[in-house]
Amino acid sequence: MLAVSVLLTSLMNWEAVRGDLGDPVAYAGHSLGQITALVAAGALDLADAVELVAQRARHLDDASRVNPGASLGVVGGDGNDIGRLCETVADPCWVSYDNGSEVVVGGTATAIRQLAEQLDAEPAGGQVRASDEAPLHTPMMAVAALAMRMELEDIDFATPTVPVVCAGSTQVVRDGGGWRQRLAMQVTRPVRWRETMQRLGGIADRVVTPSALLAEMSRASAPGSPSTTSNRPR
Repeated sequence: MLAVSVLLTSLMNWEAVRGDLGDPVAYAGHSLGQITALVAAGALDLADAVELVAQRARHLDDASRVNPGASLGVVGGDGNDIGRLCETVADPCWVSYDNGSEVVVGGTATAIRQLAEQLDAEPAGGQVRASDEAPLHTPMMAVAALAMRMELEDIDFATPTVPVVCAGSTQVVRDGGGWRQRLAMQVTRPVRWRETMQRLGGIADRVVTPSALLAEMSRASAPGSPSTTSNRPR
């Protein structure tokens, strides 16, 4: 399954370079990466994480069929401005990712079509990128949140070796408590990556990511914080 592959590849990349970087001061994860960050920080057992990631993907897929929708990306737009624009659309839509370099909006197909028309009419609205993605990280995934809560009931979380920044709240979490609730609700709430990277940049002298795309997003979110990739050629 793709989601499990992403988890394991990210952890393998981290293990390949961590000896050259010194001791980390915090971890953060984008969407699925929140689970990866918890494993890297020693708060979540790998076997539990693999099962959780697989079930998370299944529940999101099920929720997307029960409550179908659409999404679009806006390159060069401001997340707060786009969020306010979402409130003017008749059908529901929400900012689902604020990635620094791009803002993604999810909602009903009608809402996304209306929002795209409004953005096209706005000179400073940003460049609209069509997307076939489901409306992840929006209230339309509430069914998945309920299923995730049940999956998480039997999973234990330990105190992390270093803090983990929650990308849903940007809170710096220093203990293992509350992650059942955070991970369950995460699928209905936006990924606040811009603010997360700014928070991480305030406590770290550089950010190391498993991919060039995340490094680009991190640099766009926190320009003053150097970002590099841990993805080494094999």
